[in-house]
Amino acid sequence: MSSVSESSNGKLGVFSGDEKMQPSSSNASDGINSFHPGYQSQNEDFNDELLNIHRVVTRESHYNEAIGTNDNQVLQRLSTLSKTLSHMTAADMKSFKIDENDFDLKAILKFMAHKNEENGIKTKNCEVVFKDLTITGKNTSASVVKDVTDVFFPPYAFIRNRIEARRSAFDFKKLPKTRKIVKDATGYLLPGTMTLVLGRPGAGCSSFLKVLSGETKTYIGYEGEISYGGIPSDVMFKDHKNQLIYNPELDVHFPYLTVEETMQFAIGCKTPNIRINNVSRKEYINTIKDLYLTLFGLKHVEKTLVGNDFVRGISGGQRKRVSIAEAMVTKGTVFCFDNATRGLDASTALEFAESLRTSTNITETTSVVTIYQASENIYKLFDYVTVLYLGRQVYFGPIDQAVDFFYRMGYEKPSRQTTPEFLTAVTDPLARNIRAGFKQSEIPQTADEFEQYWKNSPEYADLVRTVDSKLQSANGSETNQNFKDVAVAEKQKWTSSKSPYIINFVEQLKLCCERRFHNLVNNKAYTLTLVSAAVIQSLIIGSLYYNTTEETIGAFSRGGVLFFSCLYFAIMSLAETADLFMDKPILNKQFCYTMYRPSAELIAKQLVAFPVRGIAITFFSLIIYFLSNLKREAGSFFIYYLFVNLIVQAVVSLFTLLASLMPDLSAANGINGITMMSMLLYSSYMIQRPSMWWWFKWFSYCNPVLYAFESLILSEFRGKVMPCSESQLIPSGPSYSNVNSLVNQVCGFVGAAPSKELYNGRNDVDGMIYLKLAFQYTWGHMWRNFGIMFAFIFGYLSINAILVENYNPIVASSDKLLFIHGANIPTSLLEAIGVTDNTVDPESNAGIKEKSEDEINDEISESRRSTTNLENQKLGSSDIFMWQNVDYVVPYDGEDRKLLDNVQGYVLPGTLTALMGESGAGKTTLLNVLSRRVDVGVVSGDMLINGKPIDSSFERRTGYVQQQDLHIAELTVRESLIFSARLRRPHTVPDKEKIEY
Repeated sequence: MSSVSESSNGKLGVFSGDEKMQPSSSNASDGINSFHPGYQSQNEDFNDELLNIHRVVTRESHYNEAIGTNDNQVLQRLSTLSKTLSHMTAADMKSFKIDENDFDLKAILKFMAHKNEENGIKTKNCEVVFKDLTITGKNTSASVVKDVTDVFFPPYAFIRNRIEARRSAFDFKKLPKTRKIVKDATGYLLPGTMTLVLGRPGAGCSSFLKVLSGETKTYIGYEGEISYGGIPSDVMFKDHKNQLIYNPELDVHFPYLTVEETMQFAIGCKTPNIRINNVSRKEYINTIKDLYLTLFGLKHVEKTLVGNDFVRGISGGQRKRVSIAEAMVTKGTVFCFDNATRGLDASTALEFAESLRTSTNITETTSVVTIYQASENIYKLFDYVTVLYLGRQVYFGPIDQAVDFFYRMGYEKPSRQTTPEFLTAVTDPLARNIRAGFKQSEIPQTADEFEQYWKNSPEYADLVRTVDSKLQSANGSETNQNFKDVAVAEKQKWTSSKSPYIINFVEQLKLCCERRFHNLVNNKAYTLTLVSAAVIQSLIIGSLYYNTTEETIGAFSRGGVLFFSCLYFAIMSLAETADLFMDKPILNKQFCYTMYRPSAELIAKQLVAFPVRGIAITFFSLIIYFLSNLKREAGSFFIYYLFVNLIVQAVVSLFTLLASLMPDLSAANGINGITMMSMLLYSSYMIQRPSMWWWFKWFSYCNPVLYAFESLILSEFRGKVMPCSESQLIPSGPSYSNVNSLVNQVCGFVGAAPSKELYNGRNDVDGMIYLKLAFQYTWGHMWRNFGIMFAFIFGYLSINAILVENYNPIVASSDKLLFIHGANIPTSLLEAIGVTDNTVDPESNAGIKEKSEDEINDEISESRRSTTNLENQKLGSSDIFMWQNVDYVVPYDGEDRKLLDNVQGYVLPGTLTALMGESGAGKTTLLNVLSRRVDVGVVSGDMLINGKPIDSSFERRTGYVQQQDLHIAELTVRESLIFSARLRRPHTVPDKEKIEY
């Protein structure tokens, strides 16, 4: 028995009631109807076919029965299905109109499953067992803010810090360097089951999922035992990392790719070599893409940019669905979804859980999910639940036994509270409810007490026995061989048997190049800005050096033009650093999905960016070369054009290499900035090599700018004879105007003496003699430098390719309390960071004490008394805000699209208005329009304050909290709030009061 629901935006929620592995199940039909009221029994056959789409098209399950359907008919039906989905309009998508008479889904699916068996594609499944899992991370809970003396005067800073440590109640140097994020977690994850991980933020849920999926780089280490079907964790992380998928909480995608392009790339990286009846890669990719976009209700936005916090695209909820779909096409075995329903409305969240339930059942995968706001219907879709409390595991078991466990502990579930909310609330001292007849002192209060109660319970004893039994009976060699057999069948030709990737390096490079090309095409503003900046700068510099004289006085100016050609693009190359770190979270996620090698993305980025840079260099070269009157010869111009391209590529490769070594953007900008200044300073233009001191002269020999500049200036001055300018003749002046310069005057310019002998006493300077004496340059270096430049480019690129394959610095971020030097730290803060008087080990969490209800009530009363004066201040407003007939139209794909249509409403003072709607309905768009924060499109309609049109003061009087959390990362919470308070409060309010408020 199965059901399919149709939502208003085309999202398809699927749930298979009879396949759900749940310890306690009632009537399957009742369960289905309770999960989705839109269930219709007359469509059961059609729905049952649709349920198996994920399994069959990914060939990760099988049927034992053979089907006699004709191959051509099946392929024709597959083609029909793809065409039907790809030609549906937005209105059709809302009702999910598929003609059941056009093809037989059931026959197609059974045929595909049967062909999988013939092709030797086995079912992949993996039983995950973990015992006494402890995760250790860096202890960054508190530190002292570093100031100028710490950087420039270390000895003085050391003495000062020692004196302050003696005076203070706590020495931060004694704060332990590590802390236990998760401690002694035990449990098991069976194939075909779903496990829910609950806990408040900071409980260790994300860390728990990361370690289970092999993402351990941000942690010091982990202890305990993790078994994947008998395979030890270290072997699993090394040989079969592609089977472990971690979907992060934040949705990171390339913002200038469309939904369709994002999914096509992900599917292309996981397209197997053996496909049903050898269908083409393109047909396979498009079919799987259509199925997943339809399944997650994204078909109507497939041509829309994904976007991000700064680029307009699909809604936040739709972006989350793209993340989930991208993870599900990775063909993994163990899926870990971190806060998977973040940004999703209730109906979409339920449909995701139902789809995951179906996928887990059919493909026999293992799913672990953390959800902070799970509904009761979502909760019932899971098989097991585990609860974490400040890193302590306080429950693991079937979902229908969790409430009873905590009820026996002494906590009561309110009648209108959902089960997930109750399980999370018991770990919150302010939210849990004590059962009648129990005293607070009789039941667990702290995380340690909860953990102790759990470990003394019969449920824990049963769990340990089950875990020990599974660890002993697991057959690691069989699981390992199964993974290898499936990998061999799926891998493309020329892919190493030990490689975790399905496609070979050439195909990876091709896909990455296509993605980079789409990214550039969709981001036309970047290309236009790059070219426009080059044109403007070339016009400015060309006008400064306009028609440079051929005399000796213009020699240094010619070198200046050539040097600026290197300087401009060297500075512009620094922008690549910021771009690299913007893409880094996306690339890290996809590297963890084992979609492609990091080196493939690195090379693809350079290949695709080269022609774009070439366009900018072409305009720049044409303008500056002829405006500044450089050598008017075709050979010299093309040498100039060649070496400018080479220096740009070399500098970009160098900056990319240095950025790959750095953990964050600040460090990368620092090292790249110093490197750039050094390269320009020792390019031999500002300081010629003969004038360099020996201790830094060595740097000029490994400076690519010097070799490019040398070839540029050699090409310019070769064959050039420079007449000596009058100002450089010796002697010179008004009294010597009639003197015979050939006999009585000499040229005071470098190279004039040997040139005079060469040109029979004339005061002309040979260009090559000038370069040899001033710079130690000779024409024989010209094409030697060409080879050196290529060596730099390929050397930097090769080193970087090896580096990114083996080294990826990831900085773990966490909350940190910062104190100024000599601060008097309250005891409550020391307790908050787990330390009091240097005697408590924060790893034990013993310093974290829960306050009693009496203490909490006293603090609340004190807080209310302290804010009495604030209550007398009128911070609100008596104005009525209303809007009517509001329309919002934006340009889209050559036509206008209406995002808001005749919207009206009002907001009264002292009231709270909820804006409801599913993801993609336009809630954020309406708020942006009402707060006058849109800069694209046309807004029409009336927005009134007390019946009058809004004026210029509306933005200042309006507070707007947007969906994205955009802050300056380098500021503390206090600094951010003080900055806002000083800007928003009027100047009549004293600064002290602003800070206190």
